[in-house]
Amino acid sequence: MRLHTALLLPLVVGCAASPREADGPSFAGSAMADQGTFIVTLGRDTIAAERFRFGRARIDGEVVTRVRETVRRPYAITFDAEGSPIRLEFSTRRPTDTPASPPLQTAAITITDDTIVMETKRNDSTVTRRIPAPRGTVPLLGLSYASYAVLTRLAAHSGADSVEIPTWAVGAQRTDMFSVVRVNADTMKIISPFATLYARVDAAGRILGAQALGSTFKVVVTRGPMTDLTAIAMMPPIPQLSPRDTLRASIGGANFTVTYSRPMKRGRVLFGETVPWGEVWRTGANEATHFHTDKNLEIGGTPVPAGTYTLWTIPRPEGWTLIINKQTGQWGTMYDPAQDLARIPMHDEAPEARTEQLTISLEPGDAGAVLRLRWDDREAWVPIEIK
Repeated sequence: MRLHTALLLPLVVGCAASPREADGPSFAGSAMADQGTFIVTLGRDTIAAERFRFGRARIDGEVVTRVRETVRRPYAITFDAEGSPIRLEFSTRRPTDTPASPPLQTAAITITDDTIVMETKRNDSTVTRRIPAPRGTVPLLGLSYASYAVLTRLAAHSGADSVEIPTWAVGAQRTDMFSVVRVNADTMKIISPFATLYARVDAAGRILGAQALGSTFKVVVTRGPMTDLTAIAMMPPIPQLSPRDTLRASIGGANFTVTYSRPMKRGRVLFGETVPWGEVWRTGANEATHFHTDKNLEIGGTPVPAGTYTLWTIPRPEGWTLIINKQTGQWGTMYDPAQDLARIPMHDEAPEARTEQLTISLEPGDAGAVLRLRWDDREAWVPIEIK
């Protein structure tokens, strides 16, 4: 079922200095009035926080994000009499900015019947973009889970077990269709082209907590009362969550390259939870892990011709499997088993010490070389013979 315009009462980005309830006609009734704070964590690290207030014909809030740099984004969005978004604004500010400080950037976004017009200003430069969009599209601001609360409220208001809602991630080139599915009385899942979010909800569809542990961005969202975000904004930024690294090694006349993203444990339970047992894992994060050899090899006794491949694994408590796949250049969720060159059993053993950050190494070995994976309390390896 696709929701009609009259149901679309979204939240997104705007340029309010602080959350406040705007005047205006009732916005889907007083049942929609709400305020609070969402804390977004990845393991033990707080990567974002958001305070929000659903008003009558407007939603105001602020998102603080801490990945790579810490920024504050006050936002607001207004709606027409039918509940469709018509105007949204946001600014990007430094953590130490006062309300009088000039922002790093501002954006004013107008939503018409078939187009989103986004006007972005930075210093003396203004850039205008137009994106085709169906009427009633819900804009989504990065790491704003109040935006997702709009989707769950719409689903609850519809009374249907499943609805489809057009959305637009601010800055994207196109819109996407999200599905909101009722799992049970107090749980909904939001399915997007790139992730699935499970949300605990009340009868009106307000989000009481959420998690995306089954997706690639394994965050947990905790709700609390409305609070000031200054303390979080003054925390130092978190470096790149899973930095891309390249390993180069020359062993036995062969030149090897492994390129992969290296996630951190961050206090999480990894194997069996963050990385499920018995499922294909990208063996890293972000883009697929790539492996190149300029010599023919036998890996675990299986012939592997010279070339470039992607590496995947299936972790199991009783032992791991290495997958060598012929497809390259893809994102780490785009695994195609039809492209498998080989599936090879790996040796699995307990390491001497836990490893906080995923580490892949190539080392000299009895057969020529050893490909070794270490993360947390797991170590898996396979011998390589150079031909």
